[in-house]
Amino acid sequence: MRRTISWALAATVLMMLAQACMRESDPARPPGGAGGAGYPPPSYAPMPPAPTPPPAPAPSPAPTAAEGPAPAAGLPCTADSDFICPFGRCLGGRCGGCRRETDCKPGAACASTPVGMTCVPSAAPTPPPTATASPSAPPAPSAPPPTPPAPPPATDSFAAARERCLKRTNEYRATKNLPALSLRAESSSCADGQAQSDATSKKPHGSFGKCTELAQNECPGWKGSTDLVVDTCLKAMFDEGPGSGPTHGHHNNIMDPSYSAVSCGFFVDTDGSVWLVQNFHR
Repeated sequence: MRRTISWALAATVLMMLAQACMRESDPARPPGGAGGAGYPPPSYAPMPPAPTPPPAPAPSPAPTAAEGPAPAAGLPCTADSDFICPFGRCLGGRCGGCRRETDCKPGAACASTPVGMTCVPSAAPTPPPTATASPSAPPAPSAPPPTPPAPPPATDSFAAARERCLKRTNEYRATKNLPALSLRAESSSCADGQAQSDATSKKPHGSFGKCTELAQNECPGWKGSTDLVVDTCLKAMFDEGPGSGPTHGHHNNIMDPSYSAVSCGFFVDTDGSVWLVQNFHR
């Protein structure tokens, strides 16, 4: 009987020890409930979802660059004819400021100023330089446009003198092998008129340019016959020699290779003096 009780007690103690060991070795049942105080959650527990970052704000569009400076405020106006609107038009009750050329009156332009875009007077273009007269010929006086030369009269009292003038001129040109000039007979009457005009005004070259000549030599009031004046005066001109300035201009005209014709005009004054005009043409 005692043995049976002892075995029962022993068996009971062994069962209790076995259950205690099973509870200590059970990893799925930690003390303090499913997770237990101070223990991490079981490995099979779902992880909380990661927080979704808020969407990045859309970039604001870059401001567009202003198309040039802003127009000036301008002045109050009622019409384009207001005295306070000398250059700009009256737009929206104000004038002076502008955005484009059409905001300004004719003769003004839309330009940038320290106060903004404003209508200002437009600059006038600089005129091109004018050509100067050739220094080899005397300056032409102010006169009406030359008229076409009249034909020589049927009875030309100076015909022989004109031929002598041409011959002596070509003799001097031949010394430098220059081409001979021709006599422009249709300009003889016009050249006679120049000689008479200069004799009346007592101003050599006073009528220069009226016969479309490019250069002119003149023998003003020389004494002697027309043949003598032609010989002596043309020789004196040739003897000046080449060079620059008025003291060599007669020689340079006679020897200019660019001329192709000459006309000789004559006038005998009341005192018997001879006025000889020698015109050169191309």
